[in-house]
Amino acid sequence: MKPGFVPGLRAEVEATVDAGMQAAFDGRVIHPLYSTWSLVHHLEHAARRVLEPYLEPHEEGVGYAVEVRHLAPTPVGARVRAVAVLEAVEGNRVVCRVEAYNDLEKIAEGRQVQVVLDRAAFRRRIAEVQQRLGTAAAGTPGQGRTSREAPGV
Repeated sequence: MKPGFVPGLRAEVEATVDAGMQAAFDGRVIHPLYSTWSLVHHLEHAARRVLEPYLEPHEEGVGYAVEVRHLAPTPVGARVRAVAVLEAVEGNRVVCRVEAYNDLEKIAEGRQVQVVLDRAAFRRRIAEVQQRLGTAAAGTPGQGRTSREAPGV
């Protein structure tokens, strides 16, 4: 890690809730509100912004754990601000306190943990897993199938 990576570092991500961020399952909108998975995406993005400037060229940060309480609804069209604050560095684990707000109130709180790994070793691990699973090259989007739709199930 580069110097200066100390507790208290902070980063934010701002977004306006759009139709693609609504809580939807199996192609139908369940609630016309900011989905928990969109919320988690923005919180993880903020945490990545805390870490990324301090990674050395040979290092990579990967998501390890997320614990979030979604406290209040936010409708489509509202603004959201996701905040991550570096709380601790525990060995190769980076722990951020995360919170999100709309223009009225706090809408979420929790923690996000990233693990810092050797970039070359991590890429070898990815290639190994891809080979074992018989999947496409890195960066290829997944098919998004559920276990019900998976072949042979």
